[in-house]
Amino acid sequence: MKVSVTPIGKFDLGLAEDICIGVSKVIPKVECFVEDFSIDLPREYYNPIRGQYHSTMLLHELESRTRASTSHRILGVTEVDIYVPGMNFVFGEARLPGRCCLISTFRLRPELYGLPRDRGILLERCVKEALHELGHTLGLQHCPLPLCVMHFSLNIYSVDRKKPDFCRNCRSKLERFIEAI
Repeated sequence: MKVSVTPIGKFDLGLAEDICIGVSKVIPKVECFVEDFSIDLPREYYNPIRGQYHSTMLLHELESRTRASTSHRILGVTEVDIYVPGMNFVFGEARLPGRCCLISTFRLRPELYGLPRDRGILLERCVKEALHELGHTLGLQHCPLPLCVMHFSLNIYSVDRKKPDFCRNCRSKLERFIEAI
């Protein structure tokens, strides 16, 4: 399965490469690579009252800009704060099932929570959220097990609690979905 990582707006390409490596270690038979282009952040998706970008609109933009891609799945990565109506924020969003998903590093950064910058913690959180959203694109629902990467993350503590891997049940489903591609 081919997964492309597409920056949306300004994004650290080294971090994007490391997310690819992390995803490739967990999902079987994945070829993950970072696209050599980025998608601009459309101003019309920015909500000045909230100070956030509407993630569903960014997901639509990602889908429309990557229609010609030969990748099986596309992971958009952005540094901006994102939300969906009815929620204060989201770490990411995906089509379930579908081809595209996205994550934001904004609320995954330790310094947002008064801690020192830590690239290792940021990367681990990014990989977990990337795996989670890619899992949705492959048809996985939220898992009731708090340590499974498919468990819903209400806050950063639930992200940190999860392991960067799928539980046995979710992994079994994931492997069946991948075989069908």
